[in-house]
Amino acid sequence: MGTFACAVAAGLSVFVVPAAAFAADEVAACIKNSDTGQELRDQGKLIEARESLAVCARDVCPAQIRTACAEWLTGLGPRIPTMVVAAKDEAGHDVTDGTVMVDGKKVDGALAGKAFPLNPGPHAFRFERDGATPVDLQVVAREGEQRRMVPVTFKAAAPTGTGVGVGVGTGNNRPPPPDKPRSGGSGPPLVSWVLGGAGLVAVGVGAVVGITALGDRSDLKDRNCAPYCPQGDVDAIRTKFIISDISVGVGIVAVGAAVVLWLTHKTEAPVSAAPNGARPCGSTWSVRF
Repeated sequence: MGTFACAVAAGLSVFVVPAAAFAADEVAACIKNSDTGQELRDQGKLIEARESLAVCARDVCPAQIRTACAEWLTGLGPRIPTMVVAAKDEAGHDVTDGTVMVDGKKVDGALAGKAFPLNPGPHAFRFERDGATPVDLQVVAREGEQRRMVPVTFKAAAPTGTGVGVGVGTGNNRPPPPDKPRSGGSGPPLVSWVLGGAGLVAVGVGAVVGITALGDRSDLKDRNCAPYCPQGDVDAIRTKFIISDISVGVGIVAVGAAVVLWLTHKTEAPVSAAPNGARPCGSTWSVRF
């Protein structure tokens, strides 16, 4: 009997020891997912928290852990926001073919009218469809918001042109852009400004000297000394008249020269584009003051 008992004990150990080790691993997994689920929930990662809490809520977990995880899992469900995409074309028809990407990951079945969960917070949506322009949206998922409608309209993509022909092409059979107007030149030369300024000064000086000479002559006439007026006074008045005449004459010549230089300065006229490469005949003079 002793030998038989030992044999039975040895046979049972083959099953009991591995079963105990398996149970210990399950318990460790339950404890770990319980802690992880709570951490993820507090971080706002509700979808990941739900997965962890589902593990520790299994029947293989200890009753205390299983009960707590099941309670947390039940309270977590209503907090997870869900979205429903309503896609249409430009004619208002429902669209079920295409791709929906959220934060760079494809969401299967999103265009089939099915709700899908998201963690609370902002998310980048991208909608793609053959022959349509991609649509990008920023959507904020709010905690507890269920089956929120996300509308999107696919618009036909603009056709790409081939641009066949000789010359400047822009595609889409559009005419080439008009030539840019050429620069209007460098403006009047500096010498015209110098001559004009000097001429105006000379005219002003001559005018002042001439007025002074007229005043002196009037004073001399009032003295009734003619023809015996002092020769020095007469010569001074005559000199002032000569200076006035010369100054005004030089000023007028200088101003005239400045105007001529200004007008004869060549200014390139703007040339506008004409059909078939034609250009308008003649030239245009532009005078600026």
